[in-house]
Amino acid sequence: MADHPREPAIIAAPPVHDPVDPLPRHDTPADAGSDALGAATQPDSPSKTRRKREMIELQQLGERLLELPSQRLRSLALPETLIDAVELAQRIGSREGRRRQLQYIGRLMRDVDPAQIRALFERDDSRHRADTAAMHAAEHWRDTLLSRPQALTDFVDRYPRAAGGDLHALVRAARREVDQQRPGRNFRELFRALKRAITEELEDDER
Repeated sequence: MADHPREPAIIAAPPVHDPVDPLPRHDTPADAGSDALGAATQPDSPSKTRRKREMIELQQLGERLLELPSQRLRSLALPETLIDAVELAQRIGSREGRRRQLQYIGRLMRDVDPAQIRALFERDDSRHRADTAAMHAAEHWRDTLLSRPQALTDFVDRYPRAAGGDLHALVRAARREVDQQRPGRNFRELFRALKRAITEELEDDER
């Protein structure tokens, strides 16, 4: 049987589908709503931050007024309402009541020139630091003199005001107490004498 030529195969083209329109979309800018959010999260301006800091400092300064006895508090040129508020806060035992009273004092402080209050506490803080330094120095010198009595010459050279006292006798008596493992009156008196000489020298330096 004679071969018949094959007809070329017909390859059907893939069906063409109409593109499906996407659902309608409302374009939202990337920063939409950022204005409102930014307003809430935007850092404070320098002037606003400074005012906040000043208010906190005034609140803390007002709280420190509670440390003062009535006579000293009233020696300051403060409004009577503020003095009364501070004295009332000193008497309040309730934690919550005291907190509310301190907030009230903080508000009153906004109408007060804080310069004199700051100056008072700066003087107090300076005296406290000087007293602490003198105490540590006296402890150091007492230990040194008890282990090396000849170091008394160095102490008097450093603190000439000590030359008038009978530190030699105090050092000997304090050493006897320590040797007997019974540090007592002379041990304490040596500390006081050293601290007194150191404090007087520091006061002279400040003048």
